[in-house]
Amino acid sequence: MGSDFVGLDKFQFLFQDATFLRVIRNTFCMGVLNLVTTTIMAILFAILLNELRSTKIKKTVQTISYLPHFLSWIIVTGILHDALSSSGIVNELLLKLGLVDKTVDFLHIRNISGRL
Repeated sequence: MGSDFVGLDKFQFLFQDATFLRVIRNTFCMGVLNLVTTTIMAILFAILLNELRSTKIKKTVQTISYLPHFLSWIIVTGILHDALSSSGIVNELLLKLGLVDKTVDFLHIRNISGRL
């Protein structure tokens, strides 16, 4: 196509660059740390879940913890939005149990300074 063939000069330049080698090392280290950490945490979670005596609570926790693996985050966010809205199931339960007098706007809770 009219361009000169440079062979592997660009790859040779890339692998001789100290920054590139540091980035590759950091990426590899972060991947290994992520793999080790998530494996340990999953094992700890399974052991703790196994120690629960109530099968009803155990199954509920299992369902909630595995839900994101089966649904997209958009759907999970939509479910949470609907559950926490002023007419959602959380507010309905709080009202029926008499824990609150009026609905709580979970989606627009203000911090201490009064800002959103």
